[in-house]
Amino acid sequence: MLDVCGDDLRGTRNRLILLLAYNTLRRRSELTSLRVEDLTLCGDGQGAILLRRSKTDQTRKGVLLALNTETSLAIRSWISSAGVSEGYLLRGVAGNRLNLTMEPGQISRIFKSLAAKAELEAK
Repeated sequence: MLDVCGDDLRGTRNRLILLLAYNTLRRRSELTSLRVEDLTLCGDGQGAILLRRSKTDQTRKGVLLALNTETSLAIRSWISSAGVSEGYLLRGVAGNRLNLTMEPGQISRIFKSLAAKAELEAK
């Protein structure tokens, strides 16, 4: 599915969504709640992002999610392409315009669209 992500703004975002979901194993709502301000990218290519709240974090302490090099690079690419410096990391893309947020349901539609482009069979 990564191979069918384009090089445009939407493709860069979709690649990031796939890598973030795989790397962190987070729910859709948790992915869409991640914020740029909670991101730490290190010079060695590694990174981390704070998940402020989750279904399993009843005390709301948050949890620091480690990011591998490939995901960190995808975040850098997305931030650079989209010009995102604060607020939600993942955002909807309408043409060449960014929305301020992304609905969790959009992630399912993106996955289905990428799977169809990659000609993966539904089971």
